[in-house]
Amino acid sequence: MTRLAVVFLLCAHYSGALHAQIPAANAAKSQALIVDSRDAYERVAALKALFAEVDVKIRAVRGAYESAAQPLQQSLTALKNSGQKPEEMRKQKAQLLLKLANLQKQASVQQQQIGRANEKALAEFDQQMLAIAQQLQTERGAKAVLQAQDLLYYRADCPCNVTEEIYKRINAKLPKLVLKL
Repeated sequence: MTRLAVVFLLCAHYSGALHAQIPAANAAKSQALIVDSRDAYERVAALKALFAEVDVKIRAVRGAYESAAQPLQQSLTALKNSGQKPEEMRKQKAQLLLKLANLQKQASVQQQQIGRANEKALAEFDQQMLAIAQQLQTERGAKAVLQAQDLLYYRADCPCNVTEEIYKRINAKLPKLVLKL
């Protein structure tokens, strides 16, 4: 076979001209499977629920901080207009600022705990997603599973695109992610 014929066959294959002629059984045994996980956060029920829970907890921490800080900030403002002696005012101001700083620190620690719990839940999700991808790889006899984001081009209708199958399986296998604080 000449080089020109080889180039023609390669071009025809990659352009999709030969795709229709490949039997379905051979098409399912792709060398690589493709997963497009960019919209997983919208299509995986457990992730949607997790992010909603994280949002509620972060808002609760912020609300608790604002409720506790508001009277202290009002006291600071009132202190400025109180007409007290400077030394007394400085002492009271220092106490109020210390209480505010402690509240901020407490809120920050709580937010960090929520963040760490979120990271652990996401790690569990990633682990399950990887296990499902490896299972599909074994079932279909593929050599690799690639992320669509890492590819320059792929056809969305390619039988190697297993995105829908992965979403179905992850939703069935992992109905809920737990935020462990």
